[in-house]
Amino acid sequence: MALLWRANAQLSKGDVTNAIADFDKLLAIDPRYVSGYINRASVRQLMGDINGAIADLDKAIVISPRLAKAYNNRGAVRMSLGEMDRAVADFDKAIAINPRLTTAYNNRGIARLEQTRLSEALSDFDKAIGMDSVYALAYLNRGLVLELQGKMAEADKDFQRCLEINPNLKQLQEERRKEVARKHKAQR
Repeated sequence: MALLWRANAQLSKGDVTNAIADFDKLLAIDPRYVSGYINRASVRQLMGDINGAIADLDKAIVISPRLAKAYNNRGAVRMSLGEMDRAVADFDKAIAINPRLTTAYNNRGIARLEQTRLSEALSDFDKAIGMDSVYALAYLNRGLVLELQGKMAEADKDFQRCLEINPNLKQLQEERRKEVARKHKAQR
């Protein structure tokens, strides 16, 4: 456990190299420690080692196939690769294991938004918000879908609610609105 704490302390200081080294040591001592793989996968993704992140999440799933978080995290990594079908499959599995995992609904909604499956994305964001009424990112994402559907008044309410919950998301909200509008305009 001392290695885990030290790795997390190094991460909080931005020292990803030594954090990875400690996760490596931890997993050499206990190769069945699922949280070690999940945490190391997150660091690897931050470092741009996407294949390493997926490999760690695959190992976590082999060790603990009923751990929804591992599927959710792997789906997020796959989404960053543009593998939306595979990401949605991972989010589906996470939700099947834990139907209360709000982040999986939000993440699946983002993937479906990228696939222009707007009604399904909207349903996912509605579920996430229904389970967590202060989930700022879900309001942001639902607002994006509503905006694409031309429901501007509803979209504006969600964008406003997002910033009421977390004012620090203002820049992200502006960037995502531009990005999504540009992508969907190009797809038309």
